[in-house]
Amino acid sequence: MVNLHTERIQTIDLPVGAVRAFLELTKQFPTMQLRRRTVQSALRSSILATLGELLGQQVCNAVLDPDRGAVMLRSNLTIADVDSETVGRLVCGLATLFGTPYSHWNRGSAIFRNQLNAKTPADRTLRRANWPDPLHTDTMNSQGQGEDYCVFGCVRRDHCKGGESQLLHVDDWPNRKRHLDSPFAWENHTMVLGDTALEGQSMRRPIFTKRDDRIEMCWSPRNIRANSRENQKWLDQVRDSLAATPRTFQRTLYPGEILIFDNKRWLHGRSPIESNAKLDRLLLASHVDG
Repeated sequence: MVNLHTERIQTIDLPVGAVRAFLELTKQFPTMQLRRRTVQSALRSSILATLGELLGQQVCNAVLDPDRGAVMLRSNLTIADVDSETVGRLVCGLATLFGTPYSHWNRGSAIFRNQLNAKTPADRTLRRANWPDPLHTDTMNSQGQGEDYCVFGCVRRDHCKGGESQLLHVDDWPNRKRHLDSPFAWENHTMVLGDTALEGQSMRRPIFTKRDDRIEMCWSPRNIRANSRENQKWLDQVRDSLAATPRTFQRTLYPGEILIFDNKRWLHGRSPIESNAKLDRLLLASHVDG
């Protein structure tokens, strides 16, 4: 069985065979193929069946969108002591981790998404002309200036240029595929996943780094840039504070273990945003060995 921890720090046991089957399934249909209109009903049925086995329930209303390379999954599932929203985000997280660029929940926006400032014009939410890759959206910073981020939260391509503080540039297809195929082969990259902007509030960005077999997570300023002195100084401060900050998520992931954690609640336990906003997503991390 795979030990599954939820945002409420509860445990669900999942069949190891189902996890392996899902991994094998996604290996047969690489991420690139999803963008080549090769998604067929057989694949859709297989994903549904595997997710159903994985969760011990029936997964309903799944839509594969090959044009956008996305898997849209919706669920009315319930598991004991875990609400359906949690289960739905879990389904999206599984699809996201195991071979698809990004997933959607029933609001129709990417699970790793940029929430746009209310003043941002609707026609700026997706800049297909300049960024044909649908992973990219256009957001406003606090000064009203537009900045491009992919839904995984990395800065755009021309800001990702090597060095120890290099951000994981998933907007580059070969690198994105490599990193998605091997989620923890990050080398010395720092992976930035999503924005947590709320209406009228400034953005903060969860940062994940991998050291040996340990995943480390913390918050960053929203205007992080690779290869800048400010960025490097901040990353140095992060490294110094990881072990010293009790609320920093820091633990070992063992083979066969899937860990789900909510980046807002685990790190920002006293944040005011918890009282006035639903948690947007769960982030999924795993070391599942064959």
